Amino acid sequence: MTDAVTDAPARRWPFTVSVVIAALNEAPTIGDVIARTLAHCPGAEVLVIDDYSTDDTAARAEAAGARVIRRPYTLGQGAGVKTGVRSATGEVVVLIDGDGQHDLPRRGGSGTARSIGSAATSWGSRCATSRRGSARFAAT
Repeated sequence: MTDAVTDAPARRWPFTVSVVIAALNEAPTIGDVIARTLAHCPGAEVLVIDDYSTDDTAARAEAAGARVIRRPYTLGQGAGVKTGVRSATGEVVVLIDGDGQHDLPRRGGSGTARSIGSAATSWGSRCATSRRGSARFAAT
């Protein structure tokens, strides 16, 4: 038997992180997205909301280390995000896509918060045309 406290990966930040991925038929990419997310966010909870995929999305997500919530029928991206945010246990919730579009390690400073501080909510722009190419964040 292993000791969960000593076997847990070291956290990178002084708060807990949940990464929510709403996915529909993302079997070709979901495993790699989760692996890169866990490499970039050690100790994060990765939560995949499978929106009634007809491929192996759920199985591949579980095999990659994510907690998966399966939908009994397709409800859409918005409902998946809501379910993920409501089910997340982290103090900070990050939303990414299962197709690799929001690849945290490759994006660097653009689209990732350098400092979240005491913000209850953060919005970011990863648009290359934002001021001086940097990420813009507003907090409430």
